[in-house]
Amino acid sequence: MHHRALAQDDLITVGFNEVAQRARDYDDHLAALKTTPSQHVSLVAVAVFGRRNRVTALTKRLPLLA
Repeated sequence: MHHRALAQDDLITVGFNEVAQRARDYDDHLAALKTTPSQHVSLVAVAVFGRRNRVTALTKRLPLLA
């Protein structure tokens, strides 16, 4: 979904990785990210912003959290 969303010009996509999840602050995050090979950085969440119908087209098969 992240790659498909990035390919859309009318959507804003932000990925959140596990390196950021472990960091205590932004400086820790940047330091850890510099020393982590890119193939070892995994996404744990994706935020997609845009017109509702465009976002729904990407996310309609995902379960809702309640």
